Amino acid sequence: MDVPEGPRGGGCGDNVNPPVRFNLDDEFWRVNGNVEPQPANQGTGCGFDMTAFPGIVRLGGWDGQTTSLAYRELGFGRVWLVEADWQDGEAGFTAASVQLMRHMVLHGAWTRGLNLPGIQQSLAAETVAGGDFRECHRSRYTDRTPLADIRAACDGDVLLLACRPVGSTRYTLAAMGRRDEVLRDVGPGIGDSHAHNGLSWYFDESTSWGFLPAGARVARATCDVDRADRPEQRLCWHTENDTLAPGYRCGGNFLNGDAGWERVVLHRPGPLADRSLLPILIE
Repeated sequence: MDVPEGPRGGGCGDNVNPPVRFNLDDEFWRVNGNVEPQPANQGTGCGFDMTAFPGIVRLGGWDGQTTSLAYRELGFGRVWLVEADWQDGEAGFTAASVQLMRHMVLHGAWTRGLNLPGIQQSLAAETVAGGDFRECHRSRYTDRTPLADIRAACDGDVLLLACRPVGSTRYTLAAMGRRDEVLRDVGPGIGDSHAHNGLSWYFDESTSWGFLPAGARVARATCDVDRADRPEQRLCWHTENDTLAPGYRCGGNFLNGDAGWERVVLHRPGPLADRSLLPILIE
């Protein structure tokens, strides 16, 4: 369908971040709610009003009658629509616009779920829920749960492992990966782990399950006991006889016998973004 070109608007200051927002309950704004609107007369992008485009979800505009930022579900994914002169690389392109562009790249035609490489600290649970993740397991560090039950409940394509104090709205540590990689059995070796999605993972039914920074050495005895190299970015849970057993750490917090902390597994459908395709917007 041909759509007539809309009237020209905006200030040609590059930024995709719109001064006026629509559909504030949309996932896009729930995830990026920390971004302040671009001031109307200070560096807005320019282009042609897209309000007449069929089937779009309007996210923002230069004013209440125009559309400069939107999306449309199409086929197996999502097409993002942006009217802004951002490609000329001027210095006025703000960090807020980078964040919104990053979200669009990571939630596009081939994956719309939340994609975060590496280890996340103090990650808001609201951000995770807004990225299509749903909780499939939660237990205290003093509990025992058959791993078979966790595998059955957590059958999404992407898993996220996290830990936090009971009642917290933020995960102290969190990391995600493809389900087959997060549950990849590397054996019980003290130094055994494998790299995936910007960090190192390990899993074994009789010793431990967890992650640590990429390139760091793990010391699984039986859980990761290393306290010297970035301890605040290490998560480890004891496993025993195909059971998630009590203990052991959430970052630098060592939690054997501590019922005040909880282990959380979340899952979502869909693929995991290939980090190698997104070097500029992720770094």
